[in-house]
Amino acid sequence: MLSDGKIDGIIAQQKVLVLCNANLNRSPTVARFLREFKKELDIKDAGVYSGYPNQINKDLVDWADIIFVMDLEQYRFINEHYEKHPPVFVLGVSDCYDRYGKRLYELLFWYFKIPVDEKWISENTGELKNG
Repeated sequence: MLSDGKIDGIIAQQKVLVLCNANLNRSPTVARFLREFKKELDIKDAGVYSGYPNQINKDLVDWADIIFVMDLEQYRFINEHYEKHPPVFVLGVSDCYDRYGKRLYELLFWYFKIPVDEKWISENTGELKNG
């Protein structure tokens, strides 16, 4: 888990792939957060389960400089299915968070050592009309 302040040096890479199981809750939320607070990065998100939109593929893996996964399940998936891949880091985010949920945003502010922006959280919590 990357909660010890080392994450800033890790994401000096420019192309970040964010993965969860189905690309329904965690990875879209982390991707939105990173797009807002780490604007210098190019962010894409996907899931490892088949049958869902935005499923991981070789092109995405080849594109990325670094991969963030939510838990060990995705970590194992990458290592089992892609012989060559960029560094993979486990964020340690369990599958109990809502898409664009306040609790996950608060956790991400802590992980990425960014001062909490309550106004941004309230404006970005829940489904957005155009997002």
